[in-house]
Amino acid sequence: IHTLDWDNDLLNYWQISRKNLPQIEASIGGNFGTVLPDAIPCLANIPIHAVLGDQHAAAFGQCCFDVSDVKATLGTGAFILMNTGTQPIPNASGLLTTILYQIKNQPPIYALEGAVAVAGTAMQWLRDNLQLATSATKLAHLAQSTQGDNGGVYFVPAFNGLFAPHWDASARGSIYGLTSYATKAHLCRAALEAVAFQLDDLLSSFDIRPKLLKVDGGMTVNADLLQFCADIMQITVMKPKNLETTAAGAALAASLSFFQDNKKYSLEYIRRSSWQLDQNFLPALADKARTHLKHKWQEAVARSRGWEIDILPTTQRSASSVASLVLLASEEQDNAQQYYRKRSTSLQHQPRYDHDSFFPFFRIISVASVLLLASSILVASGAGRRRGH
Repeated sequence: IHTLDWDNDLLNYWQISRKNLPQIEASIGGNFGTVLPDAIPCLANIPIHAVLGDQHAAAFGQCCFDVSDVKATLGTGAFILMNTGTQPIPNASGLLTTILYQIKNQPPIYALEGAVAVAGTAMQWLRDNLQLATSATKLAHLAQSTQGDNGGVYFVPAFNGLFAPHWDASARGSIYGLTSYATKAHLCRAALEAVAFQLDDLLSSFDIRPKLLKVDGGMTVNADLLQFCADIMQITVMKPKNLETTAAGAALAASLSFFQDNKKYSLEYIRRSSWQLDQNFLPALADKARTHLKHKWQEAVARSRGWEIDILPTTQRSASSVASLVLLASEEQDNAQQYYRKRSTSLQHQPRYDHDSFFPFFRIISVASVLLLASSILVASGAGRRRGH
């Protein structure tokens, strides 16, 4: 993506001849041939003026043409793309650098992309697997009936691990905070909130914190979800009238190529003529409430990690098990996420204690017992490796 050409090292590694690969073209205005008569008879021989990927087309359809313009697509998964301009920008949190689009004879426009594996899929799971309701609409009504109260329930839908910014394949889906007060409505609310929490995790990974977020996708029909996104991310969420932004983006990109000789037909013209606001969602949650919700979400994420330790490298398994025990010994876990990220093989994480709590002595004894057990695990693990296990 830096040279806009095939990578010689990869070609040599896989022993692929360059002459067997197609010529790389600009995504807008490139030479992509014509529609084959057998493919779509009614469009036979019409030139293909643009080729864009799914999320890239959605960003184009959302008119993310300026640096720091950002969009989020909320479907079965969730995706955020931010325009970073003409320079590819690496990201320390593992967001992916990609080419957003390139107009022929112009520099490419780059973007950072982050993905959430499970968004709407969590609602499908509640409907189909747990059978909490017979439709997504009824699940949404259940969530709405809580009037914004999740009942202390937090749902981490890490069915197949966590994507950016955690990149943890060992995490698994988890539900925390269940009490006798919790109902299926609270579980539905927690599943919706998880979408916003995961988007906030992604957005916090960008070096630039945008003030506006354009959204599209099937889940945007839920106004409660969009309001909670605005509250948690402290950002204005903008919902357009046309939610089919992927199809619109591909068509608009093709039209830009078709009218390339018309100087009036520009990106700014497309922005003014094609994008219309349907509804704005403004942050309305108090700072204290937002801080509490985000803190509990981070605790839930930290506890969900390291579950499938068999898929971790051998040198990290013991530390993962010990870390889980230490987390259970302390109520305060401000440093848990940072600890899990490091995945150290030694006990670097030290829980903080509230010495004004009613039973500090028993808390110290509890932690000491856990550390003793942890040491036994490490010794046993080392002995097992020495025996060749």
